[in-house]
Amino acid sequence: MSIRVKAIESIELTVHKSMPPQYTVCVKWAAHRGGWSRLRLEATPGPKDGFRNLALVADWSEVGNAPVSSETSHFYLGVGEPGERGVRIHAQDNALEVQFEAGDLKVAGGVDAFPWSSNGDATTQLRLTDLVGRPIRVLKTGDVVLPVIVPGRVTIYVDDAHRATQVGVEPSLIKE
Repeated sequence: MSIRVKAIESIELTVHKSMPPQYTVCVKWAAHRGGWSRLRLEATPGPKDGFRNLALVADWSEVGNAPVSSETSHFYLGVGEPGERGVRIHAQDNALEVQFEAGDLKVAGGVDAFPWSSNGDATTQLRLTDLVGRPIRVLKTGDVVLPVIVPGRVTIYVDDAHRATQVGVEPSLIKE
């Protein structure tokens, strides 16, 4: 049975200067008991105020229901939509929100708006042969992501139909 976690204790939003720019959230959450599996963020209705509204849900089973105070999980959220100001995450008892910092608001405008660092720009193109031998991961919106940077890693972003929507490369693969 899928239900919302009990409460959201804190949220940290990280904007990565990758190609394309992406962001992740670190959520500290609380539950009454253990026994949770398939923790994920799902779109949920909310005010139309520029925040992406997500519910932190999981499957819960009565097996292994040891007391749990709180846990921290990281989630990939992809590239922001135009006009998106931040993220609001809902639980059973509350909802918390976090805004992009002023310098990160451009991420919501898409790849061309992002303030690229000196190691690459939005026009860098890769050939498929450039990917040979590189670590690769595939992410779908709402997937749990470990906060680990792997230089040169290629990330393929897919939609719900498992079609590639974007490809991201961590900085060391981008040649100056």
